[in-house]
Amino acid sequence: MSKTATRRSAFLATTAAVLALGLLPAIAGAAVLLYEPFNYPDGPLNGQGGWTNHSGVLDQMQVVSGQADVIMNSQSEDLNTGYAARGAADKTYVSLTVTVASATSLASGDYFAHFRSSADFVYPGRIYIGPPLAGGEFTFGIRETSSVPIVWWGSDFSIGSTHQIIAQYDAAAGSATLWVDPVSEASPSIVSPAGAAGDLIDQYALREGSGTLSEQLVDDIVVGETFGDVISLATPTALTSWGRIKAAYR
Repeated sequence: MSKTATRRSAFLATTAAVLALGLLPAIAGAAVLLYEPFNYPDGPLNGQGGWTNHSGVLDQMQVVSGQADVIMNSQSEDLNTGYAARGAADKTYVSLTVTVASATSLASGDYFAHFRSSADFVYPGRIYIGPPLAGGEFTFGIRETSSVPIVWWGSDFSIGSTHQIIAQYDAAAGSATLWVDPVSEASPSIVSPAGAAGDLIDQYALREGSGTLSEQLVDDIVVGETFGDVISLATPTALTSWGRIKAAYR
């Protein structure tokens, strides 16, 4: 059994135990395609679980205290991990817990996470960090592909704050949607206009781009078929029973 399969089996067994104890709501019917809590020793992320370098300098991106440390500008490594391929008409969702540790130069912004197709190397649903709009320190954005403009969140955030970001790629429409700290799919969101429809995504990627000077700590990546799949496993957990179990599991 591969490392990824072993990790997924361990996670599912742990989740089943938690559900049996009544510590999490039931998620019957959930279609989680990928769960990544970064439960690895400190060191290079490349080669851990299913993570593989597809660009940049090997072993620059590190695991630090159970999170992926994505450092933009001074580093260049891009990594991906796989899941079951999605169809040309599917909606796919991802949740990430993101803490922006520093942002000393944001210029016009750059993306640090995205869906990816191993077949034709398209990158839909690009999640951006960018300059503040109204007196804060940064904001987030979404872009379906490079052929359409970046759409920015309407408010700013502070360095050191932790946020749950959920993004959706709608392959039929060729659009991408972003939520920040949502409570449901009806929560406020922003939508990147249609770019490339029909991308057959089968990977999720973290990217150390050159367009900003910033550091993002990424945790708890969940890819699923519905909004409920990804929010149910990745809601910020600091005060929950699952958070305590996750910390112990590390």
